[in-house]
Amino acid sequence: TPLYSSAASDVYKRQGLIDAHVHVLYPQILKQALVFGLTTVVDMNMVVKTMSDIKKQQAFGKANDMATLISAGMAVTAPGGHGSQFYPVQTIATPEEAQAFVDARLKEGSDFIKIIYDDGTALSNKIPTLDKETLLAVIKAAHERGKLAVVHIMTLREAKEALDAGADGLAPVSYTH
Repeated sequence: TPLYSSAASDVYKRQGLIDAHVHVLYPQILKQALVFGLTTVVDMNMVVKTMSDIKKQQAFGKANDMATLISAGMAVTAPGGHGSQFYPVQTIATPEEAQAFVDARLKEGSDFIKIIYDDGTALSNKIPTLDKETLLAVIKAAHERGKLAVVHIMTLREAKEALDAGADGLAPVSYTH
């Protein structure tokens, strides 16, 4: 399954570099990326309105001066978890919330699902994170919709648990034991 869901266009045929972990705060970042030879960027967590506006431009062929955006949209995190400190985000706390959360992200235009599974211990800063059952439920929900599930981890334990749960990828991968 391809990461992107937009209609094929000339913008997908460009040759260039891909940055596989960015956070697009505003559309001008995509213009600057193209100047430096990045034809595609994979955003790991961004404001939905910004993503939506950019994807509309891409869909109508009005983004030829920008790198192509592939985005998770809003990442899945626990109440008070990593990511919630930057701006207000929707969170989940139980496995039963997983499918509705994933479906809402896909309706908004997310190309894949990014899950925060980071309890802060790598940085000696304990923070809430999803429990293993909720992690598993989100990954299953993404897979049921044919989407990849990429998990933000910071420790080797978190990486192993995410992979055991069926994660398709880890980002970032600089972790501690």
